[in-house]
Amino acid sequence: MSLPQYLSIRNLALVIVSAFGIFALGSVDATSRAAFNRLTSADTRPYAIAATLLLGGVTAWGAVSVSRNLRQHVSLAWRASLRFAGWIPFALALGVTVLFLIPETSGTTGFVWDDKTRIIESFIPLAAAIHAALIFSPDDEPALEVMLASPRRIYWVLLERLVIVLLGQAAVGLVTVALSLALVNDQDVLVSVFRWIPPMIFLVGLATYVTLRSRVAAFGVTLAGLMWFVFNFFSESLLPGAPTFWPLNAVLPFFWPLHPYLQPAQLSTGDYWLNRLCVLLAGVAFIMLAVYQLRNEESVLLGSRQAKSKG
Repeated sequence: MSLPQYLSIRNLALVIVSAFGIFALGSVDATSRAAFNRLTSADTRPYAIAATLLLGGVTAWGAVSVSRNLRQHVSLAWRASLRFAGWIPFALALGVTVLFLIPETSGTTGFVWDDKTRIIESFIPLAAAIHAALIFSPDDEPALEVMLASPRRIYWVLLERLVIVLLGQAAVGLVTVALSLALVNDQDVLVSVFRWIPPMIFLVGLATYVTLRSRVAAFGVTLAGLMWFVFNFFSESLLPGAPTFWPLNAVLPFFWPLHPYLQPAQLSTGDYWLNRLCVLLAGVAFIMLAVYQLRNEESVLLGSRQAKSKG
């Protein structure tokens, strides 16, 4: 007799590992806990560089795989993908961002978008993530069986739609950057662009992966929105040395490379650009994982659990 699904060997292993982890964290003495509060980004920079190199290797592997498939003369369907993506999400992103940029004086609501230099990074990545989560969900795709039966692999549908979403939202972002530079003169052009591009790719990749993994677009939208809220509104609280509780203070000194909404003044210039690169590569890695979810056509059609039980 097979074990119930929630008593599978993998889930039992996760429970055991989690129990050992909780025990290990609880056994750390107070002196060692306090030592983590003294760690800075300079102390953990080697780990950040290693993480960036690892993500870069994943990205390079994915790029090689895509280039090999392109050499096989894959037929693309850009017009169909453009019709599916639509123009309304891009118009909404542009309208909302411009609406917050136009007032001559900064707001006093206490939110991050009171700072005009942060308006674009606050809205464009979130709009792109929601759009990406909605463009391809196996359970909501009306012509899924037809797509799977065609000679072209289904992951090309996902990649086409993601490219359209990213290029469209990037165009919106560049237009609003030009407007922002005209309204706020003392801005660095390169920083203004890279404030929002890495978070956009990160949240798009995360939303896409969660949507395909759960087969429910609402899950991808919810998780991307939650990550956007936490990192955007609590940016200062997620930095190395920020006052917090155990064991979070042991994580923060090593987490800054993946902080999507790290601000230029919060760390050194070198660490900031290392963070931008790491966040961007993490987003690309999530997209690669999403594409990997589509490798098994039977799993795409029936769901991974049903395919496994059938096998």
